[in-house]
Amino acid sequence: MSTKILTIYSPESISKDFIQSLLMSFKARQKRVLFVRKTDCLDIDTSKKDSYTLFEAGLDFSMLVTDKHCYLKSCDDVTQYLPIDDVDWIIQDGDVYPSDIQLTLTENQQILTDSGERFPQKPLTHLINWLEKENE
Repeated sequence: MSTKILTIYSPESISKDFIQSLLMSFKARQKRVLFVRKTDCLDIDTSKKDSYTLFEAGLDFSMLVTDKHCYLKSCDDVTQYLPIDDVDWIIQDGDVYPSDIQLTLTENQQILTDSGERFPQKPLTHLINWLEKENE
């Protein structure tokens, strides 16, 4: 199976729990998963920081790295540089990559697919089985 991109649309109040459950279900089946969240602004640079002035001078990329975290800033769209070929599923919250499957979570505990299928939010077994069957 090649990498499949799954986009989640939901009210924020139920998104986190659902994404955690979905991730645990994929991991239980030994699937490699990348999570990507679209955000309007994540900027740790301020006008007095080195990276800010270096970008003004023409820097293409800046990376802030700790032992377990990495923050990449670019003048261009960085999604083209992310390692998406080494995973089975990309779960994205928002539109980062073109989606293979779209799931919409409703307030009444339903999951709607872009192909018209409906699943309960709990348990996720039926949804995961359908996702794997549809995307073999």
